[in-house]
Amino acid sequence: MGEKPRLILKAEPVEDDAEEAPKAEMEEEKKKAPLDASWKTETQARVLTLTIPAPRGQISDRNGEALAQNKVANYLALNFPFMEGADAAKILAYAREKMAQANRVLEKNWDLPDEALLQHYEHRRWLPLVFSIEEGLNVDLTEDQVAKIRPLLGDGLELQSAYVRYYPKGDTACHVVGYVGKVRKLPTGPIVDGDPLFEELEGREGLELSFERELKGTPGMINLLFSPEGELLSQEVLRRPVPGRNVVTTLDYHFQKYAENALKKGARNGGSFVIMDVRTGDLLAMASNPGYDLNLWVPGIKSEDFKRLNENPRKPLYPRAAFGQYPPASTFKIVTALGALESGKITERTSFDCDSSYY
Repeated sequence: MGEKPRLILKAEPVEDDAEEAPKAEMEEEKKKAPLDASWKTETQARVLTLTIPAPRGQISDRNGEALAQNKVANYLALNFPFMEGADAAKILAYAREKMAQANRVLEKNWDLPDEALLQHYEHRRWLPLVFSIEEGLNVDLTEDQVAKIRPLLGDGLELQSAYVRYYPKGDTACHVVGYVGKVRKLPTGPIVDGDPLFEELEGREGLELSFERELKGTPGMINLLFSPEGELLSQEVLRRPVPGRNVVTTLDYHFQKYAENALKKGARNGGSFVIMDVRTGDLLAMASNPGYDLNLWVPGIKSEDFKRLNENPRKPLYPRAAFGQYPPASTFKIVTALGALESGKITERTSFDCDSSYY
């Protein structure tokens, strides 16, 4: 009857130049011990030693068609100067003035609570504070927005770059590929050596979860030297992040699209479609309908989107092809008939009366 079903061909290392750290961290690797992350007695300069989350490996079909990859997102952030003797009112006034400038240019109403602004200034003012946030999620600026805000950058405003996951095929093979989520929220208290430079991601569903160890990569390390006024004096990458391994599936993108399109036309209320190479066991398509756009989870899913998916009676989050249990019906008659013929229990002339209680 053929081979055991197989979904993964291999997990392979990423080429050395396949992924790079965001531009803010692109420095020659320095093979030296990190500096002491503390106030320096003579210069009063602050040295921070932070980790650089590694880019995840790519997930692709058998022909190299990307199903999950990375992109660099640009978030808008506040950059606080040192304000000696400043009280809460002065700190808040500075922050709100800068955010108002950006909002006027971009026609937004991004804002942060007083508590978050004051806490960041007290504990983490050397690092940018992202405020391009909607419904608790960071908002990636478009190219047009970046062009509009660029004249204001450098005076209390900056772009904070970070890796985010990107699913170029949208809902294709969504139940197989899965999605990622944040490992944890960024710290808000005093800076500790090893704090991440930006949010780390981990697999939550599908292959993103099953192959987390292969996909996640190894974080890098960077030293940042700041003046007492908060100006970045120097940076040195002590260890470049090592990208995760690429995972190559047995899926064929074109077979997968064919299967999904067939389901959308013929099984709108729900169904699954599997295509397997019986000679090797390779799964060429593993489709479930309905599905969802994986990019809804980047950088995190909005509450109304999750509610819409979770409460949909057609159950788009359910991977029918993997976990659905259905009667085989007439499609399986050829298999049972062949087995009965091979065993000699019936001949080509054997007949049966079948009432409605049987398939």
